[in-house]
Amino acid sequence: MNEQELNKKLAEWVGLKENHWTKKWFDSPSHSIGDLPNFAQSLDACFKWLVPKVGIYSLWRGRPRIMGIPEEVPVSEHNAEAWNDMNYGYAHSKESLALALCLAIEKLIDEGS
Repeated sequence: MNEQELNKKLAEWVGLKENHWTKKWFDSPSHSIGDLPNFAQSLDACFKWLVPKVGIYSLWRGRPRIMGIPEEVPVSEHNAEAWNDMNYGYAHSKESLALALCLAIEKLIDEGS
């Protein structure tokens, strides 16, 4: 699956709909969000659309050390900077973290099907 297909799968999973004539995406019948979000390259898009549906913050509660998440990162921090600022001990970019998060969410979707 390429990134475009992954983005489309994730968008449809969160309830976004594509208008097949205009190729624009909608989060409600009357509200266009424009182009397909590029989840695989944008942590901001992931945290805006995907993370609230996954409920990832509930996974963090009570287990920050087990998951390698510093305790000083607040659970209520709903933005990509919290993830990007973490030091995992290896070189990474926002794009690679976004893709990793998307692939993990895709796996959860597939396992739930």
